[in-house]
Amino acid sequence: MKRFLVWVTIFTFIPVVGSSQMFRPKQKTLGIPYFQLVVPSYPTENPDSVRIDVIARVPFDAVQFLKKEESFESKFELSIGILNSEEKKIAGKISSYSLTSGEFRQTISPKAFELVKESFFVKPGEYSCEVSVTDMDTHKSGRQTIKLDLTRIGEGVVLSDLLLVDPKNMNDLSAGGIPRIPPHLSNTDTVFYIYYEARVTPGEYDLTVDIITEDEKSLSNETLFGASTEGVIKEVLKLLRPASSENRFKIQLLLEQGEKNSTTDLVVESRWRGLTSHISNVDDAIDQARYIASSKEYKKLRKAKKGKKEEIFKEFWQKRDPSPDTRENELMDEYYRRVQYTNNKFGSWQNGWKTPMGMIFILFGPPDDIEINLHARDGRSYQRWHYYAVSRSFLFIDFNGFGDYELVEPYNSPYGTRRY
Repeated sequence: MKRFLVWVTIFTFIPVVGSSQMFRPKQKTLGIPYFQLVVPSYPTENPDSVRIDVIARVPFDAVQFLKKEESFESKFELSIGILNSEEKKIAGKISSYSLTSGEFRQTISPKAFELVKESFFVKPGEYSCEVSVTDMDTHKSGRQTIKLDLTRIGEGVVLSDLLLVDPKNMNDLSAGGIPRIPPHLSNTDTVFYIYYEARVTPGEYDLTVDIITEDEKSLSNETLFGASTEGVIKEVLKLLRPASSENRFKIQLLLEQGEKNSTTDLVVESRWRGLTSHISNVDDAIDQARYIASSKEYKKLRKAKKGKKEEIFKEFWQKRDPSPDTRENELMDEYYRRVQYTNNKFGSWQNGWKTPMGMIFILFGPPDDIEINLHARDGRSYQRWHYYAVSRSFLFIDFNGFGDYELVEPYNSPYGTRRY
């Protein structure tokens, strides 16, 4: 039986039946909230004080929404702790947030998100920033820890960390615009914007901007000249996207004033032109194509030499482009969007796209309905995914109690099964 990618997506809600509970598709019941995080640090006019901005991006599909009359609502809690080098908490804050949407589709979209920011002031030194997001309905928490070396932000001329921003969308999260988290350029970006702050002495200064590859090859270099009458400057740099096919590049700033100088850098992910923005690594993308590629095609992709790999990969997807006269390949974009979603939703000890749930989601998309039975009589948790448009359903069982669901029905499925 040949595998295929189902495009039809139907969202339906069915009332409770029997002892099992029916859930809307793509609700996050057993997973933990995922979020993106950046923690830039900035000098102040006081050499003994450093400002830390903790900025978290929480996608709508990372938390669970509940139906409230004519809208959908979700609540989450953001907890931040700043620890010193001795792992003692010196600062922190717990904040609660509410999300509301009038459209169900927005509640399951990774493109809709909430940006939150909290600021702290500490002395120069080494710290850890611990951040957790807790879904107030499921009580599941996602956690991240970032190490901060603020020893360089002391006296004299100092550059801050760099932030990739969108100046077209202004808010109070950053003086330069909404931050892009993680820092990345999409297929359509020809220019990009970098926000930075610096402490200088009144007078003229030079700012050198280098864009280099990960192996230190120069892509562009320019020196800007400025003058300041204030102790701290805040600027947004408009830069041209480098003409390079590299997946990532580094932006380096060198600030010079008299005999004093300071450097800082930022690695930016450059998503390929001509390919979906959900792809960041060609080798990973080839591996992930195994669900849709034939055995012959998959072997050809895997064995392709480095110089030809991207070309063969593009040819593979061009054959499947449903609208070859347009710039976008909708099938490729949808396929890797699903891959990205499964990595966020179903990942544990292995990448989410490799799990049985990830595989079925990639091939069939979000279920029309999910029937969940937690801790049944045999002590196991069950999920049955229904796809009414194609008359299919799949049963998953958590055999070990750790949320690692295995596909057990249909038992003769070509997608891989386990008898129970």
